[in-house]
Amino acid sequence: MELPYGKKLLPHANKTFPYVKTGLPYVKKTFLCVNKTFPCGNKTGPGLFLPIIVALAPGSLSFIPIRDGDFDEFQKNFVTQLGSNYVLPDGTAPILRVYLNIPDEDWNALLSKQTRWNSAFARGGKEAARTSAQTIAKQTVRRDYQKFIRDFAGEHIRKNKKASEDIKRALKLTVPDTVPSPVHSTDAPYVDMKNTTGGFIRIRARRTNDATRASMLRDYQLEMRYAILLSSDPPPANAEADILKIELSTKALFTFDAKQSNRTKILYAFFRYRHLHNPQFTGPWSNRVEIVIA
Repeated sequence: MELPYGKKLLPHANKTFPYVKTGLPYVKKTFLCVNKTFPCGNKTGPGLFLPIIVALAPGSLSFIPIRDGDFDEFQKNFVTQLGSNYVLPDGTAPILRVYLNIPDEDWNALLSKQTRWNSAFARGGKEAARTSAQTIAKQTVRRDYQKFIRDFAGEHIRKNKKASEDIKRALKLTVPDTVPSPVHSTDAPYVDMKNTTGGFIRIRARRTNDATRASMLRDYQLEMRYAILLSSDPPPANAEADILKIELSTKALFTFDAKQSNRTKILYAFFRYRHLHNPQFTGPWSNRVEIVIA
């Protein structure tokens, strides 16, 4: 319906009614009116009431992540936890899938789906060197695998009385998951360093699944421990060496000032993803990376 030229659609102050029955789970009916001459709702004014239906449907939160990289980490954790020993409150540690009485047939089907996903994601899930056909194949395999995981979790875990909240949390089936997930930082960053000019070095860090694109985890920063030494000096053995200094960056791609006065010396560095709030979620150190400062 068109509104008269220059007239505004204003919220009516006293025309919100209780919930009404519709096809949606929770719907509130609100009326708006076109204010022509008098204040909205004035009975003597020619107000036009327009019914507006506002859907308050339940949230669409899901235990399955949206991004392919996050989904890949989720499914690896899901399968690994089910196939590993789980320590129960009584101190025993049975294999989790055996404890939950998951049939071998369904477990083997899950492993088969995972194998297909791993293959499709390896070909079609990378930023570089992939074709549109590989991407489409990956998406098709993911939809099938994702549906299988939902059905599998619904049948064998969510309705299983032996599956405690701790078990569901370990499998990342709780919604919403308010605990930062350590599985996201199990890998050390891949780092490459390149000289620019004047003693400046461009540093790029990425996750395993992000090909050549620099990437930073949510709620993490990049920690760099480094030393600038003469070529005749022994290099630091590990990231805990006393001679190392610390540099922190919220960017996965940044420029480090190694100082022009240090030209011809060697920059040795170790890197890791460091959690902003909880040290136990900080990832492991990378291998030592080095470059001659130019």
